[in-house]
Amino acid sequence: MAEREDGAGNPAAGEPDARKEPWFLREPAPEPEWRELLRGESPRAILQQICADESLQIVELCEHRLAEQAFLIHPDRLVARSLARVAYAAALGYGGDPPLAAWLTGCVDQSIAELLSEDIEEERTGVPPEEESLRRYQELIPAEVGIAPELSRLTCIQFNTLPQALRIPFFRIVVTGLSIEQYALRYDRPIDEVVRQLDEATRRLVLLVEDGKLGEEDVW
Repeated sequence: MAEREDGAGNPAAGEPDARKEPWFLREPAPEPEWRELLRGESPRAILQQICADESLQIVELCEHRLAEQAFLIHPDRLVARSLARVAYAAALGYGGDPPLAAWLTGCVDQSIAELLSEDIEEERTGVPPEEESLRRYQELIPAEVGIAPELSRLTCIQFNTLPQALRIPFFRIVVTGLSIEQYALRYDRPIDEVVRQLDEATRRLVLLVEDGKLGEEDVW
């Protein structure tokens, strides 16, 4: 789940300091030693290795991509899917091209797309989420938004299908806890523009959730 911030834009008490950049965000990216880590007799063997060794920082990469693209997907789901995808792709052969950061990012982004598609398909076909899955959807939506628990998956799906230009301000302000003024200052946006985007995102989300239906355009 995205970190909430205090009034100064710092992580809230008890939260990890997101300002400590992981290796994949540095320029140039100082790649960890990956050759032995991504080599094994099978995807399962490679998966065991990358789960035991955190030097690739796949957990941090998943959290970064979710926040950067403003998607409401539980990080635990994405991490599990991304680890499996990385292990499978490595077993097919990875020799350093593209560079490690780009390759891992591609694996994470493919995993995001898969999860988005699966959520939409299950909602469209009426497959109810299991209790644990429903709890995870609920965790993604701040309580003050006031969404009924049984609508949490639909709300996440409808949010994720909004244009990114509307998702990002809503995510940064409503989910991570920046004020409108802090967001406008940090991202160099006029306050009236931010307010318009936030209002439009909220309006569309409410209408989509109240309608309760997924359109044909809601696909990944």
